[in-house]
Amino acid sequence: MNKSWITKSRLNREYNKGDEDFLNFAGRSKNLSGKILCPCKSCINRYFFSVQDVKEHIMTNGFFTGYIVWNRHGEDHQVVVRGAENKGVVSMSNFESQTTQIEQPYIDDIEGLLRDTFAPINESINLVDHHENFTQDSNKQDENQSNLLEDVGAELYPGCKRFSKMSFILHLFRLKCLNSWTARSFDMLLELLIEAFPEGTSLPKTTYEVKKLMKAFDLGYTKRHACPNDCILFWGDKSNENVCEVCGASRWAPNQKSNIAQDKKVQMKPTKIL
Repeated sequence: MNKSWITKSRLNREYNKGDEDFLNFAGRSKNLSGKILCPCKSCINRYFFSVQDVKEHIMTNGFFTGYIVWNRHGEDHQVVVRGAENKGVVSMSNFESQTTQIEQPYIDDIEGLLRDTFAPINESINLVDHHENFTQDSNKQDENQSNLLEDVGAELYPGCKRFSKMSFILHLFRLKCLNSWTARSFDMLLELLIEAFPEGTSLPKTTYEVKKLMKAFDLGYTKRHACPNDCILFWGDKSNENVCEVCGASRWAPNQKSNIAQDKKVQMKPTKIL
């Protein structure tokens, strides 16, 4: 099955065709609720959604490029295992139960994110090797893009292969947003990391510097109400629902002022926001 589409721009026809093919394939392995795991870059096979919701996630967030073998969606992959006492072919569906395991390398898609952000039409461009294409103009936007492209290839610290400077900052900032860390607590974390990491570490020192870096991406972010048990998002055709259709949990937090006067409008607060 062709999977090259997952690295292409979401505006590309091949990406749309690949998305449809994946959903047709994955739809055969629905759970009892008729849902499948979502392999978008945000969910990364952690949450179940309807096929239509998964389609929207993949188009909105992109397909997680580290997910090459679709074993969570019914694909049976053959892996050759060689060792002193273990030779032969092992089915991927049974592979995780074997003593011998292969650790998949961490795959970061920061370059793909920049490709979709800055050059969604040009499929052949290599952002790291050809970032001069973005610096032909002297305006501020091109300067920001050039700086971002340099940071994509920059090591977090000398010898670090798991994260680039940019990918680590993005992961940190994502944790800040998901866990509602204050600016002060995030500043303290950055200060500790800079002190703990080897000499030559290149990290922003404050939340303000990180936000300036994020602003250069010019990426929009919309918060969504979610089921407190992570079943669904109250979004799209579910935007007006007040109760989770899966577990029955309320979308809204209990009102602590139940004796408030009836003529006063009470602002409902969601139980969970993503």
